[in-house]
Amino acid sequence: SKCIIASKFLLFCSISTVFGQVNKKHTESIPTNQVIFVKNHGQVLDQNKNPRKDVLYSGNMNKVVFHLKNKGISYQFIQPDFDQSTSDIIPKNGHSLSSKTPVYRLDMNWLNVNENAIVTALKPLSDISGLSGNTNSESAYGELVYSEIYPGINLHYYESEGNLKYDFEMKPFADYRLIGFEI
Repeated sequence: SKCIIASKFLLFCSISTVFGQVNKKHTESIPTNQVIFVKNHGQVLDQNKNPRKDVLYSGNMNKVVFHLKNKGISYQFIQPDFDQSTSDIIPKNGHSLSSKTPVYRLDMNWLNVNENAIVTALKPLSDISGLSGNTNSESAYGELVYSEIYPGINLHYYESEGNLKYDFEMKPFADYRLIGFEI
C-alpha cells in the first residue's frame, strides 16, 4: 500500500516539459467521459510525424493522451489554452511554434517485464464514431489485459468513473516484489 501511494506521488511529481505535435482531430473525436483503448494501426506518430510502431494501443481521457507499449505507458498532458504571445519559449532555428502545442509527457517503464506478454483487448466498442486515423469500430475497446507481464501476474487497464485505472492481478503464490517501474 505504501509502495502504491509513493508510486502515484512520484508519477505526478516527475512530469517534464516536452513539445510535440498533437493530432487534435484524433484527441477531440474521442469522448472524454469514457476511456477508450484504440489499437495502433499506424495512426500514432512522433513529433517528426514518423509512425510509432512501439505503441500498441492509445487513447485519451480528460485531455490526457496515453500510449500503451510492451514495456510501459506514456502519458501526455495537453495544455489547450497555451498562449504563444506570453510564452518564454524561444523557437529553435527561427521556426515558428504556431503549429505546436505544449505537452507535458511522463513515461512509466515497467522493469524486468515480459516484453512478449500477450495483450488482450476486452469489451469491443462498436458504437464509437468519428475516430480518426486508420481506426475502425473493430479496433476500439473498453479494457486491456497484459497476461503474465511478470510470472503469475497480469496487468489490467480499464476505466472507472471516467479515469484510466490499472490493477496488477496476482495468481496464488505470485511474487509481488517482481513488480517494478521507473518514471
